[in-house]
Amino acid sequence: VIWAYDNKIANGVSSTVFGTGNNITREQMATMLYNYAQYKKLKGVSKSKDLSTFPDYKKVSTWAKEGLTWAVSNGVVNGKASNGKNYLDPQGKASRAECAQMIKNLFDNVIKK
Repeated sequence: VIWAYDNKIANGVSSTVFGTGNNITREQMATMLYNYAQYKKLKGVSKSKDLSTFPDYKKVSTWAKEGLTWAVSNGVVNGKASNGKNYLDPQGKASRAECAQMIKNLFDNVIKK
């Protein structure tokens, strides 16, 4: 946690609380992976995808828009299918499986390039 904070990968949930006991949201996970990619100066990092293709894009927190846009643009986050639509579910809890998939997608789509 200290390393991630010191390297601007994770900021905590406020200026006095880190939230280590909290569940991580999908937008928090995407933002941390984006921050990690910036920290590592990974090649091919783009931020071009328009989030408005997702029906719930307005639910993305202001602080998470850049990171989530990057994550979608680079195939780190692909959305969640529900009722025939693909949702970001930005403030939904990221399950272990979703976190693992995002890390795998980061490796496959960004680090390997």
